[in-house]
Amino acid sequence: MSAIRINGLVKRHGGVAAVQGLDLEVEPGELVVLLGPSGCGKTTTLRCLAGLEDATEGEIHIGGALVSRPGYKTPPEKRSIGMVFQSYALWPHMTVAENLAFGLRLRRLPAAEVSERVETALRLVGLSALATRNAGELSGGQQQRVALARAIVLEPEILLFDEPLSNLDAKMRERMRLEIRELQKRLGITTVYVTHDQQEAMVIADRIVLMNAGRVEQMGAPRQLYERPVTQFAADFIGVANALGGVVHSIDGARTTVAVGNAMLECTTQNDCRQGDAVDVIIRPEHVSVIPEHEGTANCLRGQVTDVIFLGSSTDIGIASGIGSLRAQVSPPGVEVPGQEVRLKVNPAAIVLLRREPAVNKA
Repeated sequence: MSAIRINGLVKRHGGVAAVQGLDLEVEPGELVVLLGPSGCGKTTTLRCLAGLEDATEGEIHIGGALVSRPGYKTPPEKRSIGMVFQSYALWPHMTVAENLAFGLRLRRLPAAEVSERVETALRLVGLSALATRNAGELSGGQQQRVALARAIVLEPEILLFDEPLSNLDAKMRERMRLEIRELQKRLGITTVYVTHDQQEAMVIADRIVLMNAGRVEQMGAPRQLYERPVTQFAADFIGVANALGGVVHSIDGARTTVAVGNAMLECTTQNDCRQGDAVDVIIRPEHVSVIPEHEGTANCLRGQVTDVIFLGSSTDIGIASGIGSLRAQVSPPGVEVPGQEVRLKVNPAAIVLLRREPAVNKA
């Protein structure tokens, strides 16, 4: 049985549909990330799941029990959900331990049990030494750990995160991603996590649900979405992609030849294209290599370096070529300079072809 099942979720604000017919199942112990730009419906979906907003249409089930449908709603406090907010939402005048104990005391649990559960939760997030410190005196990273401990101390069936790391600096975000991932796996709590940060999603997710304009654009494992996007939006939003226009020239078994600019590219990835189809040719920068002169034949091009960005472990290079403007990532960093003529090779096994739908004549 799925831990969470959402069927046909629609949420309208006036005449605007923030979520348009979303279907999603989350398995027990799975960590699913709702990813997308601002306004795509990811936070609205999370709030409907938490019971903080009423769905316009559709049903939501948690642990096999119906918690939401039009005209019926289980209150948030009865959904066995722990939630971690972007703003932390701590009581600054209370100690760390008091913040954790607050919800337990509302449930009228015995004092000994409250103390034991608070101690366990603080130990899990590494804050035992700060139990008597006021929450308002803590750093941002420490406050986020308190917010996480406050959610798990309730021993919920479901853990929800609403962009919890947005207020932290870059180094702390990197650290907290790994800590959240490790703790979630250790506890085995089913988790739904909202973020607009694609790198954050790639690090922590078992499965990513990429949303766009209230709908699911694509869902799957992080590597699947990165290597095999099914739309240009998915290719552009997750990672960096060279997107070029082309036409399928020929198909020979597993090999497809595409006319792009003034060149022919060979592609060995699976696709549903046919000869003559107009396509978007998606090439990740790391699959564009700078190679020595006279090396290689298939998918080899000439180009001129337009700009070079040093990234430490790699170099990002802009290149003007016969198939269009490209970005290449070279690791270890090369010595290319603007204006330099270079020879390129595009990996045929990493090219993704996205068939363009014919334009609809509205006349």
